Amino acid sequence: MTGWIVHYEVASVVILTALLIQFLYEKRIKTKTTSAFLLMLILALATGVSDLLSVYMINHSQEFSRSINYFVNIVYLISLNMLVATYFVYFLFLLRGNDKLRRHDKFFIVLPILYYVTMIATTPYTKLIFFFDEEGRYLHGFLFNSLYFIAASYACGVVVMAMRRRFALTTSQAVALIFYTTSEMVCLVIQYFFPNYLLNNFGVSVGILLLYLSMQNSMGDSDKQMGTFNSEALNKKVDYSIRKGREFYLIAVQMSGFESINNTFGTNRGNRLIRQIAEYLMMVVPKAMVFHMTGLQFCCYVEKEQEGVENLVKKIEDFFQKKFQIDESKTEIMISCMIAVAGYPQSHSTNAEEMIELLNFALKEPGIAAADHVVWVDEEVLKRCDRKAIVESAVNRALLQNSLEVYYQPIYSTEKKRITCAEALLRLNDTEYGMISPDEFIPVAEKNGMIMQIGNYVFDSVCKFTKENKLWEYGIEYIEVNLSPVECMQVNLHERILAVMSEYGVDRRYINLEITETAAVGSNELINANMDALILAGLSFSLDDYGTGFSNTTKLIELPFKIIKLDKSILWLAMKDQQAMSVLRHTVSMLTELYREIVVEGVETKEQVVILSELGCNYLQGFYFSKPIPGGEFLQYLNTYKNNLV
Repeated sequence: MTGWIVHYEVASVVILTALLIQFLYEKRIKTKTTSAFLLMLILALATGVSDLLSVYMINHSQEFSRSINYFVNIVYLISLNMLVATYFVYFLFLLRGNDKLRRHDKFFIVLPILYYVTMIATTPYTKLIFFFDEEGRYLHGFLFNSLYFIAASYACGVVVMAMRRRFALTTSQAVALIFYTTSEMVCLVIQYFFPNYLLNNFGVSVGILLLYLSMQNSMGDSDKQMGTFNSEALNKKVDYSIRKGREFYLIAVQMSGFESINNTFGTNRGNRLIRQIAEYLMMVVPKAMVFHMTGLQFCCYVEKEQEGVENLVKKIEDFFQKKFQIDESKTEIMISCMIAVAGYPQSHSTNAEEMIELLNFALKEPGIAAADHVVWVDEEVLKRCDRKAIVESAVNRALLQNSLEVYYQPIYSTEKKRITCAEALLRLNDTEYGMISPDEFIPVAEKNGMIMQIGNYVFDSVCKFTKENKLWEYGIEYIEVNLSPVECMQVNLHERILAVMSEYGVDRRYINLEITETAAVGSNELINANMDALILAGLSFSLDDYGTGFSNTTKLIELPFKIIKLDKSILWLAMKDQQAMSVLRHTVSMLTELYREIVVEGVETKEQVVILSELGCNYLQGFYFSKPIPGGEFLQYLNTYKNNLV
């Protein structure tokens, strides 16, 4: 058999050679899927090269011995059929997330391999697959077509599994796999009916190219700017290692202070400095397993004993103790960093997401960060992280079951000598975990985005309670409702608030909105616009927790607060220290001259009531009058103590 058309085979060899070089050159996470893909590339290239060699040798049979001809064709047929089997294995790993092969998978893979390897390897003696006649012509044997049958069986197996597990595939994966299988089947059929056209490997090479572009391209694993792996690659590596049961550590390095560096020296120089840090980490971390998580955070993957990890952490810590040169003028600066270390299986994590979340928790949770800037995730950190998960679960449950409770704490007017307003405060009494403090669940809700739902619930509840119970008939002039910093940043905040008040028919003078000092100091045009729109509509604003933050006097002038609430810490310190009392006295005097009304929190004794009244404070709030109480008790309280409370 002569006269083969080899152009397509030559093209396939060129494509596969380029792909193999690119694949080996790029940084990538080694998994069973990538290993199977690499084997597919090698086998496909071996198939193409051996096919071209076999054609040349057959056409020049007189120049080569019969044994060499047999050897090259055996290599070609074994490579071709192993390629089909490897594609099947690749698909299994892709579909099952790199899990081990199951017993029946191995049977379906190994049995055909044993058959065709045996048949092909023994064909010089049996002539069942192919043979050369006396004139040196290449001829197919009796069982040659069985190879087509086996290849078709593997392809059908892929199609059947893809149909059964179609929801486990992304659209790009499905398209690539369908194209590969279809092109292979079509080329097999064409080559079966037109043996002279060497098309089969060309279809394979095009299919492999599409698989590479859609799934194996390491652009998805590497961070080109930093020269490291990226966060997606870390997820792959950690998930794979957990499934394999490997012991390993993750070292998270969180840098800070780059905002001032970028502002002073420019973003480009700041980025060069970050790349310098990335290069150092890649140099000291084994196998350069460094992953760029965010702009200022890297994560290192290490398979070492704890002692070796401790030494590595010490190297990284020492590296940040030196000064960094920022520009050509040799300006030197210091960069601070936090390091968190978590080990597997010590962390009890079941996947990459849990482990990375644990590291971020250790880096950012107040009170966890160690004085030496290194946090080892131990049982105490795990307990705190578990507690955070419990709180999140409780908040979710409360929102779903509508079981959050709004309490009210009375506020006393020193001028009218009675309760004239109250602050609405949220309480969470979980059916499973009991009472959870707002100081604990509000920060959690702000971080995970639930604070908006909570804010909507509280405001809706206050408006409903005010209208249904006609609080103005009890002498209540307004209810104070806290706004979180997240709520203040919403474009449509004023529209939402006014819509709810209109729904319940609540007069706008009956609501006073509280913003914390921290939120006010960081205010922008959006917060200012919301305040202006709501004040124009008839609502008023309080600045809460004054004295705990920066006590920015400029903000008192810029922002239209009607009421300033002094934090309880100011009062309590003033009752023990004369200098603090002087600060309190001057603060009250300043706010009065600015025409602001003053509420003092934390009032617990009659002595404090007398002193604050004499200082000219307008309102007093604290346990002396009442702790926060549910709505029903608040109404009873107003009925019982509607006269002078002092």
